[in-house]
Parts: sequence; C-alpha cells; structure tokens
Amino acid sequence: MACMLTMLICCPHGGMEMMKIVATRKEFVAAAKQHLDLSNNYFYPSDIPQSIESFTNLRYLNLSCSNFVGSIPNELGKLSKLQYLDLNFNYFDGAIPWQMGNLSKLQYLDMSSNYFDGAIPWQMGNLSKLQYLHLGQNNLVGVIPYQLGNLSMLHTLRLGGYGSNLTVADKNNDEAEWISKLSLLTNLELSYVSDVGNSQVWLHMIGKLVPTLTELRLSGCGISYAHGLSLFASPSNYSSSLVTLDLSDNNLNSSSFQWPFNFSSSLQQLYLRNCSLSSHNLYYLSSHFHFPSLLVLDLSYNKLMSLMMLNFGSNLQELYLANCSLSSNNLIFTSFNPNLTSLVLLDLSLNHLKSSAIFYWISNFTFNLHELELSDNSLSGFIPDGFGNTMKSLEVLDLWYNNLQGEDYKYMRPELFLKSIDLSSNALSGEIPRELVSLLGLVSLNLSRNQLSGEIPINIGNLESLEFLDMSNNKLSGPIPSSLANIDRLSVLDLSNNHLYGKIPIGTQLQSFNASSYEGNLDLCGSPLNKMCLEDNTPPPQEANHDEEEEASLFSQEFYLSMGLGFVVGFWAIVGPLLFNRTWRQVYYRFMNTVTDKVHVMVVVYVVKYLTIRD
Repeated sequence: MACMLTMLICCPHGGMEMMKIVATRKEFVAAAKQHLDLSNNYFYPSDIPQSIESFTNLRYLNLSCSNFVGSIPNELGKLSKLQYLDLNFNYFDGAIPWQMGNLSKLQYLDMSSNYFDGAIPWQMGNLSKLQYLHLGQNNLVGVIPYQLGNLSMLHTLRLGGYGSNLTVADKNNDEAEWISKLSLLTNLELSYVSDVGNSQVWLHMIGKLVPTLTELRLSGCGISYAHGLSLFASPSNYSSSLVTLDLSDNNLNSSSFQWPFNFSSSLQQLYLRNCSLSSHNLYYLSSHFHFPSLLVLDLSYNKLMSLMMLNFGSNLQELYLANCSLSSNNLIFTSFNPNLTSLVLLDLSLNHLKSSAIFYWISNFTFNLHELELSDNSLSGFIPDGFGNTMKSLEVLDLWYNNLQGEDYKYMRPELFLKSIDLSSNALSGEIPRELVSLLGLVSLNLSRNQLSGEIPINIGNLESLEFLDMSNNKLSGPIPSSLANIDRLSVLDLSNNHLYGKIPIGTQLQSFNASSYEGNLDLCGSPLNKMCLEDNTPPPQEANHDEEEEASLFSQEFYLSMGLGFVVGFWAIVGPLLFNRTWRQVYYRFMNTVTDKVHVMVVVYVVKYLTIRD
C-alpha cells in the first residue's frame, strides 16, 4: 500500500488519470484518508476532478507547484474536515468558489501565484479558525470584503501583488476598520493595493497594528511621505518587534524627511526600493537611527548618487544598490568605508561605475562575499590579479555588459568556490583562460559577446557540474572538444557565431540541443545541424573484405579469358578444316543433307499418324 501511494505522488504520468484512480479505489482512499501531498509534480494539463469530494475525511491537501490548470470545483467546499489547503504556484483560473467559505475547520489557506480573477468571496469571512491566508499574485479585483475582519485567529494575511486590482473601502465605519480587529495579526502584506496610501483611515488602522507586527509589506500602495507619517504618528504605535518592513515602490522623498522610527533595534530586513530617495534622505536615516540587527537592505532604484555617512551596522549580509546613480568617484574617493565583514551579497549593477579600481575598493571593506553584481556599468581596464586572493569565498561573479579588457585571468584561482561567472558583453580578448577548467564547482559560465579567440579548452569536460554554457558571438576556432559530451548536466548550450569547424562530437547531450546552438559556424557539421560531414557521405572502407574482393576479381578475369580462348579454339577446330579442305567440306555437306532428309521423313510420318488417329 505504501509503495502504491508513493508511486502516485512521485510519478504523475497523466495527472488527471492518476487523480481519478485516487478517487475511485478504496485502498488509495484509505491511504490518503487524512493526508494527501501531490506537491512539486507535473500534472499539466490536468485539473482537480469533481470526485475530490469523495475524500470526506481529508484534513491535509497540498497541490502546490504541480502545474494544475482550470478552475476550482465547487465540490472542494464539501471537504468539511479539511484543515490545510495549499494550491499555490499553479495555473488555476476563474473565480474563487464561494463554497470555500464552508470549510469551517480550515486553518491554513494558500491560493497565491495563480490566475484567479473576480472578487474575493465574502464567505471567506466564515472561516473562523483560519490562521494563515495568502491570496496574493492573482488577478483579483474589487473591494476587499470587510467580512475578513471576522477571522479573529488570523496571524498572517497576504493580499494584492502584481496583476491584482484590489481596493479598500475608504469609509469611517466597519467596512474600513475591519483590519484593526485582527488583534493576533503578526504578518501583513497588502502590496500593490494601490489606494491604501490615499486612505487616512486605512493607514491609521494599520498603524494601530504596528506594535504587534513582525512583518509589514506595503510596497506599491501609493504611500507618500505625508501619508506615511500616519503609520507611525503616535508614540503608542512604535514597535520593537518589527523584523521586516517593505515600503518599496512608494514616493517617500521629502526635503524634511523625518520618520519617527522606533523599531530599529529589531529590524532585520528593510526594503526601500524605488522610493524616490536621495542621499539627503539616506543621511537622515543613518544619522538618527542605528540598525544593529539589520541583515538585508535594499535601496535600489533611488537617486542616491553618494553613500557618504552610510552606516547600517556591521551585521549586514545583503546590500542592494542597483541603479542608484553611483559613480566611481563617489565611492572610491569619499569617506564611505564601512566595516561590512559579514556582507555576503553586494549589488552595484546598473550604475555609472567606470574604473576597475572598484575591485580594490570592495576588497578594502569586505572579504566574505559570496555574490558580486557589477553588471551593466561602464567598467574598463583589467580585473586585478589579487582580487581572487581576497574573494576566496566568492560563488557568483556577474560582470556582464561592461568594457572590461585583458588576456590575463589570474584572479580565477583553482581554490575559489565560484559557481557562476558572467563576463558577457565585454571586450575580453585572447584565448579562453585555462584557469576556468580548474573551477570544478562551476554551474554557469557566460563568455558570450566578447573577442575571445583560439580553441575551446580541450579538457572543458572536467566541469562536470556545468549546467549553463554560453560562448556565442566570439572568434573561437578549432573543433568542439569531445570532452564536452561528457557533461551530462548541461541544459543550456550556445556556441553560435564563432569560427568552429569539424564534426560535432557524438553525445546524448550535444545532439539534444537545437541547431541554433551551433549556427554561424560555417565549417561545423554533424547532428543536429542539417549539414552532414564529408566522412558521413562516403561509405567507410571495409578492410576485412579486401582478400575476398581480390579473389573474386581474379576469378572473374580468368573466367572471361578462358571463355574467349575456348571460343576461338573451338571455332577454328570445326570451321577451319571445312574452309581449307575440299574433301572434308563435301563429306560434311552430304552428312548434313542425309540428316535433314531423315528428320523431314520422321516429321511427315508423325503428322500423318496423328491425323489418322484423330479422324
């Protein structure tokens, strides 16, 4: 029984049929009497069958990340004993059935990251035991029903997200104040419910919840500086428990930027992405508040231009500064020199960095980086040789779309833990560095759109963990190394638009890629290209049959020679005497006449006898 159930969960061959088997066979129903987990499978394009209602004793149902499609059957609302339901990250669409409000024992409900549309059923307010509700990342519309205020046991509420068009009731009554009734709420997300920031009533109600919240996400809610003060306007609203705050995609810029934060001691994650902040705003934050517990700080897509006086504690692990109008001079030649020894991720992409001295600057204040993002800048020159000595823990190096040059790659040291390198769209020249093949942990390598020449390293097959390889749009020449066929994990390959030649090595992986992975190499041939190699069109020589072929050839020559000789000898032995000896010729003619006469008489007698018998 256990093996059969495992087969059902792990081998979804034709998801619809498998689900029907579960719903119709008593042994499966008994095995899944209370708990059914079909998550992380591939049931596309199956939907949930109506026969799901036969699972009357089901308490746990997890269908997340399994590529289900279609609408939710109303029969799902008949599972009266259900306590846990997870449908997230599928392709479900249509309206959320109001019958879901009949699941009176439900404690956990996640329907996020689907394509549900229409309004949130007000019957959801009947789920009095619900503790976790996530309906985000859908296409839901309409006013959030005030009946959700009846969910008194709720500790996590997540609504909105990209694609949604939910709104809030802006009235000073129960329809607007229901959010403040959720006294046990610790995690609140209303991302991209765009009119929250325009409602003083709602901001005030959320402000009342701040002292008990550990997570507050209000990104894209239309909050401005003036409205934002309503969140933290009263000393009674200050919080020492808030761990995560996300106010991204709001307009928080002001010449008199003053937020009365009093929760800085516990804050671990602060997201202020695309908030129209300036260096002045940043200066106020760092000079008035200290964040000793801060681990993640996202200031991307703001017009900071400078990081002077930035101080967010030495425990910071992730710092996002993408597209902040930062220049090399503002970073290298300023007093900004933080002690970020715990930093593992630094994102400086999409800025105006030009000098390769930025590598020295980074090495001066951190040496524990695991991921470095410097893509889409204007970096030029060479990567310092000593950079690899400093960044021994580096796993991801992203430098695409710069103007880096050089033929020396000593920074790629064998002892590095690099798993991903992206040096695409630069001006790198020379041969592919042999140091690369010593980075045995490499999973992704992108060297496309450079000026690299020479051959692909013959022992590139040593990179057995490689899953992504792009060397397109270079000047590489020579054959494709046969060792490349040994990398069985390779799922993305692009060697197009080079000067490679010869036959594509035979291997399951290399022949499975589309022909576009090899196009633009005029002298390359073999599958999957339509161009066949010359040796493929010529039948291979069969050396083992040479003796037999020679023997047959010799026999044919002797046969025809003897036949011709025999014809000549026989002809002249018979005809010759008749031509040159008169006596022999007369005897031969008399003999032939006698034979002819006898044959003629025999034929006439036979014919007469046959006609007599017939009459």
